[in-house]
Amino acid sequence: MEFNELLKKRRSIYALSDKVEVKDQIIIDALANAINNAPTAFDSGATHIIVALGEKHHFVWDLTEKTLKKIVPENKFASTKVKLETFRKGYGTILVFKDLEKIDELKKAYPGFANRQDDWGEQNIGILVYSLWLSLYNVGLGGSIQHYDPLIDEGIKKEFKVPEGWKLETEMVFGNVLLDPPAKEYDPLESRLIVSK
Repeated sequence: MEFNELLKKRRSIYALSDKVEVKDQIIIDALANAINNAPTAFDSGATHIIVALGEKHHFVWDLTEKTLKKIVPENKFASTKVKLETFRKGYGTILVFKDLEKIDELKKAYPGFANRQDDWGEQNIGILVYSLWLSLYNVGLGGSIQHYDPLIDEGIKKEFKVPEGWKLETEMVFGNVLLDPPAKEYDPLESRLIVSK
């Protein structure tokens, strides 16, 4: 897909299905390309992903439902369950992590920039998530990012044997697009883009 069209097409998609015609290896190759080439501060590689497919994808949303059931009032849980079911119907979930140990190493290695490393770690995640999202769209899939961390962190760490020092930052659900989102309305460009010469 042409790059400018890809940027426009990428949207949060909630109506997803697991009926995907793209082969797993094509998906994994696209995601590998994204994580290999998304920049990180000082080229630290302080970002990681786990791609949960099949039963592991369902585990993520079963865990999230079980966790939320303990804290969401019973009279409000029905709508929560419906929302979680839309994620469960997707094909997979990408778990995105920030490497706190590597960020701490950067603080020690570059003390003059120590007070910026946490901010740059957040930027690393934003760049990676956007790259992953565009990569999924480029192979014909849609998705959305969710934030049930830190509520599900312990269960995720245990199930996926997540190394110490990795902090879960977001969960990106993806799958076949069943329903395109409505047309997007934009704020006036002059309120967001200033050119100065």
